[in-house]
Amino acid sequence: MSAGEMVGAQSGLSYLIVDARNLLNLDYVLAGIIFIGVSGFLLNRLLGLFEAWVGKHWGIQPRS
Repeated sequence: MSAGEMVGAQSGLSYLIVDARNLLNLDYVLAGIIFIGVSGFLLNRLLGLFEAWVGKHWGIQPRS
């Protein structure tokens, strides 16, 4: 999420966070931040598993 998304968005997660901040709805702000964190963590894990699968399938060694 970039600063441009937070400033110019009319919908979406960035808009939810900024709008909730402006309305002092801390629960929505924290829920949005936690959702972004969990999504990033899961995406990182999935890409790691995919990278390991590609390495095993094609015999590519990961960098050390």
